[in-house]
Amino acid sequence: MFVARRGKAGLARTGPYNSSLRFATHPACEVGGYLWRDRDRLMDDPMARQVRVLIVDDSAAALTAMKKALEGAGYAVRTAKSIEEAVPAVAGAELVIVDFHMPGQDGGPGLPKLKAAADASGSRAKFYLHTSDPIEGANHGKYGFDGLLLYKGNLPRLVSQLDAIRPK
Repeated sequence: MFVARRGKAGLARTGPYNSSLRFATHPACEVGGYLWRDRDRLMDDPMARQVRVLIVDDSAAALTAMKKALEGAGYAVRTAKSIEEAVPAVAGAELVIVDFHMPGQDGGPGLPKLKAAADASGSRAKFYLHTSDPIEGANHGKYGFDGLLLYKGNLPRLVSQLDAIRPK
C-alpha cells in the first residue's frame, strides 16, 4: 500500500487484494487550505500569489499568532515590534498592518515615518490600522491610514478582512 508521506500525496489501495485505488492525503499535504493536487491550478490563479505583509505590533504573542495565521492563509509575512524597527522593513511590503497603542510611539503619529520610508523605497504599500478601540478606529482617516482592520485578536476575521482587500 502506497500512502502519503509528509509533504506528498499519493494513492492508497482500498483493500489488501483490491486493485482499485483512491486518492489519499495527509494533513501535511495541505498548503494554505489547498491540497497539492490543486497546486498547478492555483499557480495560474492571480489570487494565489503571495502578498507581502508587514505587521507592526509591540506584543510578541500577537505578532507570532498573526504571522502564523497569515502564513497559513498564503501571505508572506514580516514583523516589527516598533515603528523604528518597521521603517527599514517597509520596503517591498504591499500591506502594512499597524497597531495603534505601542510604547515609544503610537501607530498614528508614527505613520508618516512609515509612509516616507515606503515612498523612498518605491513601495506602494497600503497602511491599515489594526485595533479593537472604536474611538481610534473612527479616527483612522485622520491619522492617514488607508483603511481599518477591526476585531483585533480575532485571527479568522483578520484573514478574511485581508483576503477582501488583497492587492491583485
